Amino acid sequence: MKEVTKDVKTKGKTVGQVTVNHYETVQELVENESEERILGMFNKQNLIRVMGNERAKHGEGRIGKQKRTKIAYGCLTLEEAASVAQDYDALQELLNSDEIQARVDAKLAEDAPAEAESAEEDDDDLDDDLDADD
Repeated sequence: MKEVTKDVKTKGKTVGQVTVNHYETVQELVENESEERILGMFNKQNLIRVMGNERAKHGEGRIGKQKRTKIAYGCLTLEEAASVAQDYDALQELLNSDEIQARVDAKLAEDAPAEAESAEEDDDDLDDDLDADD
């Protein structure tokens, strides 16, 4: 076991530091923490990870209105785009229509596996950060 010190940042500014125990083996962890705490922390983190992966499949929480609008525009057929080319309000109405939004949802669902893999890579990056302090 060793102590790892990390900067705590908010909005890109360091606001403090924390020092935590970094266990190098499961045996060290079991010797220094209670079973209840280990299981509680693991189960909570595992639930967060699994829910995040499921959320990524549906694009919820990551896709803002501007991004949805951009995706919606890309989902238009040439005929649809041409039909509203001179009318901004008609374009916005078409982009926000149930039919086009269903296409956006389908596109996001199609792209979700890549986002889920990206979220798992972010977890690996955090592990790498901790390992870099070795």
